[in-house]
Amino acid sequence: MSDAVDREAQAQLVLQIKALPDNDRREALEEFEEIYGRSRAESLRKEIETQIAVDAGRLVGWDGEQFTNLSPEKLAAWKRAYPGVAIDREVAKATAYLQANPGAVKSRYERFMTNWLNKELSRSVRTRRREGKVSMSQLHIMFLQQHDATRICPANELIEHLKRSPVGMRYVVDWLFDRMINIWGSAFSSKWAGLDVAQMKNEWCSDLHKLNIDEIKTGARRIKEECTFPVSRPEFIQLCRPTQSIVTTFMQCASLAARHLHDHATPWPGAVEYWTAQRFGMAALAQSTWVAAKAQFTGIYHDCLTQQEEGVLPALPPAVPRIVGPAEKVRTDAGSAALAHARALLKGKGMQQSHGGRM
Repeated sequence: MSDAVDREAQAQLVLQIKALPDNDRREALEEFEEIYGRSRAESLRKEIETQIAVDAGRLVGWDGEQFTNLSPEKLAAWKRAYPGVAIDREVAKATAYLQANPGAVKSRYERFMTNWLNKELSRSVRTRRREGKVSMSQLHIMFLQQHDATRICPANELIEHLKRSPVGMRYVVDWLFDRMINIWGSAFSSKWAGLDVAQMKNEWCSDLHKLNIDEIKTGARRIKEECTFPVSRPEFIQLCRPTQSIVTTFMQCASLAARHLHDHATPWPGAVEYWTAQRFGMAALAQSTWVAAKAQFTGIYHDCLTQQEEGVLPALPPAVPRIVGPAEKVRTDAGSAALAHARALLKGKGMQQSHGGRM
């Protein structure tokens, strides 16, 4: 099967394999994988599982005119997952969209509907946040609900998927979000509340594809050890591929700051280190310990990293030579003789004044 696979042929293949008994279906998928590769076989398997779940009434389907399997339990679950969203109204709007655009969605109608509701919830949260009508705790709960609604698999099955090789990046992103929520709680969720969580996870997937699993594990370890605040995608990638640890960076900057106080020609390794020290305060940094300065230094350092990636961090300024006192003057012979003569005159005058005082 070529990359330009015919959708009708694939739909027929899904129907044929779906109708087979479990063992026969498994063998057919294994043969398909041998011929067309694991990636294409995995896509076909998910399509078949989706159709089986629709037929069994577990997932939402579409009969060409309206959604199917929209049970009261399903609607109630959506109302819990998307607070503040008028579910019935949004279902009606999505139905009208699909009727007006036949073929716009080929399958996985439940995913289409949850993405639709996620976008509506994000729009609603942004509006309420702008108007001051939502609290931090409400934002946290809404984010958790969106996170759960956009999981690629149930939370209790996530570890099993992470053991596969190669690991699906979407599973990794769900695991990272779980970890960051555990570390930072509402500080993490409130930072991203109001955004489309499904779209945000896709963007994380796109960026993390540049990393290998060992680098991602390094970043996951360092966010707990070194970061006291939620990190963005660029900051996380920087943590995954460190040139040196943040502690080493602090020691280097503190040492350079102490030198900088006496010699502005101190060579800095880069603009990030210089502006981190400058914004922290050269004198304060030179006298600080890592334990005392950890939170402030780390925050300033990652702000500077982000600004550098965005191209707005000022360049490293040119070296400024240290200001020193005037050098000792070298006297000539004539100058030395004149100074000796002046001292003799002063000494003589002092003696005369002394004698005059006694007369």
